[in-house]
Amino acid sequence: MTFTSISLQSRCSAALLATACCLLVPASLPAFGDQLALRFAADLARLSGETIQVKAISPLADGGLAVLAVSPENRSTPPRVLRISGSGALAGKQILFGFSHHVMGMSIDDASTITLVDRAASVPSGSRAAFRTITEAGAASTKALAESGVAAFFARHGDIFYLTTDGAIWKAGERSPRLVLIADKAEFQQHLILPSAVSFFPLPGERVGAVAKTSATLYVGSLERGTSERVTMACPELARAKQTYALIAEQAKQHLPEAKHFANPAPALASTADEEGRIYTLVSPYSLKTGATVVQSDTDGRQAASLRFPLTVFPDARFGPSFLAVRQGTLYVAAPDGKVAGFALRGETR
Repeated sequence: MTFTSISLQSRCSAALLATACCLLVPASLPAFGDQLALRFAADLARLSGETIQVKAISPLADGGLAVLAVSPENRSTPPRVLRISGSGALAGKQILFGFSHHVMGMSIDDASTITLVDRAASVPSGSRAAFRTITEAGAASTKALAESGVAAFFARHGDIFYLTTDGAIWKAGERSPRLVLIADKAEFQQHLILPSAVSFFPLPGERVGAVAKTSATLYVGSLERGTSERVTMACPELARAKQTYALIAEQAKQHLPEAKHFANPAPALASTADEEGRIYTLVSPYSLKTGATVVQSDTDGRQAASLRFPLTVFPDARFGPSFLAVRQGTLYVAAPDGKVAGFALRGETR
């Protein structure tokens, strides 16, 4: 296996090495899976006329996509929600006045109510994040405060469920957790589940799912029974990605032996689930030559399909796709710099 050429000198910092590890991918990765059909592609920075940084995406009931964005150049600028139609046109912009720059996620329910977590809201304890909602008419309110550190969350049927940094699942407004989803946190740094370490999503039948990005481990919990299970994802593409990252880390250590810490790889870069409970995972690293891979699996961890899409929509190697969402037969992919694409899922994948 040959790699694209990246010069790593011994005087490089560990931070620079971490960046290099993210970009160092096989030059001739084999192409697996079915090619996804492009429905639309959009550059939100160009459409909105401003430089943006994407923080989260959420599909809309009408077939469009909502994007939570902030300004990387001016932290005093309030965050905003950009709405994209199913054809990729900018359908609206909602400036979130009164919100801090520290919003950490977004979820939109069937009633088009936007829910965000504001970590810098005015809270007496100073450490509890606030769940804040915005109706389609623009009315904002604080719905509840988190009882513990929030790692991820989603809104469903008017309720908010969140995963805390200690692995428990809470329903917003309740004073005790529903269940412990992730009991063994040995794979997470400092045994804490940080927002960047996991994808969290609803599943049918009052269930929730989470995928650890580094280990590509699936966790499935039942909100009704209060039980959870840890599932190994048997996906060949994820196994190959882990092997690639292991080889990259070994090569990097040879060039920079004094470094003690390396960037945590994320083979399962982003995961989500559709209305039927099929789980989609964006695999990292990816190649500009052969494109990116999304594996579809079930809640037993078995791979059902391998889907590919070209990276021509994401030409800047610094900002590859890292956000994933799915709804009503469309797979949405977004990059931090505002490049967004929607791909059609062709019927039942095999």
